[in-house]
Amino acid sequence: MLHSLAPLGPFTLAWLVTVIVPGLNFVLVTRTAALHGRTAGLFTTLGIGVAAILWGLGGFLGLHALFEWQPRLETFAKIAGGLFLIWVGIDLIRKRNQELHAPSDNETAGPESFSHAFFKGFFCCISNPDVLVFTTSLFASMFPANAPLWMGLAATAIMFVIQVGWMGMLAFCLSAPFMAQWFNDKRNIIDIIAGLLFIILGGMLLYAPLHGLI
Repeated sequence: MLHSLAPLGPFTLAWLVTVIVPGLNFVLVTRTAALHGRTAGLFTTLGIGVAAILWGLGGFLGLHALFEWQPRLETFAKIAGGLFLIWVGIDLIRKRNQELHAPSDNETAGPESFSHAFFKGFFCCISNPDVLVFTTSLFASMFPANAPLWMGLAATAIMFVIQVGWMGMLAFCLSAPFMAQWFNDKRNIIDIIAGLLFIILGGMLLYAPLHGLI
C-alpha cells in the first residue's frame, strides 16, 4: 500500500512549489482581497481551486493526447485563453483610477460580487491551457502508465487543497484594512504593472497559435 502511495509524495512537493511561486493567480487573489475584502478573495481562490481540479482531471485522463490528436482544439484553447488574459489586463488598466476604500472586517460584498469573484478566479485559471500541459507532464513523469483512478483522484484532491490553502491564506492576510489602504495608495502603479503582465502573458499565449495560422 505504501509503495503505491509513493508517487504522491514528489507530486505534492512539485505542485506546492508551483503554487507558491507568484504568478497570475497570485496577482488576481491578492488584488481582489485587498480591494474587495476577505470573502471576495476567498471566492476568487475557490474559483481557481475548482479550475485546478478540472485541469488536474484533464491531465490525468490524458486530454493532452486529445489535443495532439486534434491540434485545432489546443489552438482554439490558447487563442481564447490569450484573449481573455489580454482583456483582464486592459480592464485593470482602464479601471485603475476608480475610487477605492479599505474594506473593514465586517464589510461584505453582495452575492453578485461573490459570484463575479468566483468566476473571475475560475476563468483566470481555466483560460491558461499551459496548466494542462504542465499537469499532464507531472502525471506522466511521476505516475506509472497504469496508475489506478483513485491515484489520479487523490492527486487532484491534493492540487485543490494546496491551491486553495495557499491562496486562501493570502486572501486572509491581504484583506486586513491596513494592507488594503496600502494597496489603495499604490493602486495606480500596481494595476498598471499587473495589467501589463496580463497583457504580455496573453500576447505570449496568442503568439504561437496565431503565428501557425499565418
